Amino acid sequence: MGFTKYEEQIKAEGYGDLARRLSLAVALFSGDEPLLRKDIAAIIGAVRQSNDTPYLTLVTNGMVLNQGNYLQLREAGVNQFSVSPDFSDK
Repeated sequence: MGFTKYEEQIKAEGYGDLARRLSLAVALFSGDEPLLRKDIAAIIGAVRQSNDTPYLTLVTNGMVLNQGNYLQLREAGVNQFSVSPDFSDK
């Protein structure tokens, strides 16, 4: 389920289909916190396999990044991690 009752999230295969249609050279996974999606590794794998997108970057605030999911995401195809810490306005 998406943000609203009637909204559905795109499944991993849907991202792979989109990447195939767009012939991506680079894919950047960001926005809110991508690691909160339980299927983020599957999404990255689907994009990687769809057309062998040459470069994949994941932007995270780093709060839930750990060695286990780092290794899983590298295996799925992430080339670069970018950590963008959250700062309060104070």
